[in-house]
Amino acid sequence: MMIFLFYLVYFLQTILVAAQDDCQPTRCLDSGPVIRFPFRIKGRQPEHCGYPGFDLSCNPINNITEFEFQFPVKASTNKIVIPLSAKASVQVIDYKLQVIHVSVLNGSCLPKQVPVFNSTASPFEMFYQYNVDASGYTLFNCSAKPDANSYSGPITCLGSSKYQVYAFRSYYSVTDFSLSSCVKMYNISDVSEVIFRGLSEYLTDDTQLHWSTPFCGNCEATGKQCRFKNNGMNNETECFEIPKQPENDRGASKKRVNLGVSIGLFSFWYPTDRPSMKVVIQMLKGENMPVMPPNPFAASESANINTSATSGSLFSSEFDSISERSGSNNLVSS
Repeated sequence: MMIFLFYLVYFLQTILVAAQDDCQPTRCLDSGPVIRFPFRIKGRQPEHCGYPGFDLSCNPINNITEFEFQFPVKASTNKIVIPLSAKASVQVIDYKLQVIHVSVLNGSCLPKQVPVFNSTASPFEMFYQYNVDASGYTLFNCSAKPDANSYSGPITCLGSSKYQVYAFRSYYSVTDFSLSSCVKMYNISDVSEVIFRGLSEYLTDDTQLHWSTPFCGNCEATGKQCRFKNNGMNNETECFEIPKQPENDRGASKKRVNLGVSIGLFSFWYPTDRPSMKVVIQMLKGENMPVMPPNPFAASESANINTSATSGSLFSSEFDSISERSGSNNLVSS
C-alpha cells in the first residue's frame, strides 16, 4: 500500500511539473516564430500564458501560425474606431521592439458609413521601420471608373451593380484627378492593401504591427522575459530571469510522467513481483530497469517472468510506451 501511495504522489508531482511548463516558449512549426508571452497558442496553452488579444493558433493544413486580430483602423470623422477584423499568417515576432510581422490573408469589409459609436480598440498600431507617408486612404463612391491609376480597388465588397468604391492615398489631392462621377465617403487611417485587393492580387504582404501594452521591451533588452505578475492587478506584468534548461532536458516532464505510469502499471499487473522501495527509487533515476514481463492479459496466474537475456526491456529508451510481447517462449510452466 505504501508503494502504491508513493506512485500516486510521484505521478501527481510530475503532472504539476508539466503544468508549470505550459507557458514555456513554443512554436507551431520547427521553422515558425517562437511564441511566448504576451502571445500564446490558443487551445494548447492556458489563458494566463498570454495577454488578452494576443492569441495565436496553429493551422496544420496550411502549415502556418495564424493570428486573428482587430485591425488598427480609424475613420477621420471623430477618430471613430472601425470594426475591421483580419486573419494573417505570422512571419516574425520581435519581442524587443514589440513588433509582429504578418502577412494578411483576408479581412472583413469596411463599413459603407462611419459608425456612430467606437468599436473595441485594437491593442496594435501600424508600424513602419522606415519613414514613409502613412496618411491613410480616402474612399470614393463612383458611378463610373475614375480617370486615374493611383487608386487601390475597386473594393468589391462595398460596391454594387450601379457603383464601385475606390480607395485613394490621402496624400493625393482630389484636384489631381477627374472624379466627376465620384462622391467622397470618408477617410481612414492606414491599412494593409490586402483588405482592398485581396491576397490573390496582392501577392506579398509584410504588415507590421506594434503593441505598446503590455510593455515588455525593457525585459527583453536586459536578457529577461515577461509574464503576468503574481497576485497583480489589472493585468500587471513583471520581468523574470530566463530559466536555464539544458538541451537534453527538454521533454523531461513527459518522460517522468510516462516513467511513473509505467512503473505503476507494472506493479498493478504483477503484485507478487512488485519492486521494493529501494528498487523503485533506482527505477526513477533510470537505473535497475526491470525485465520485460509477458503479456499480462495472456499470462496465467501461475506464470512467472522469464528473466533470461532474451527478454526485452519494460521501457523504451524514451519511456514513450510499454511494449508487450507474448508467446510461449516467454512463459515458464509452473
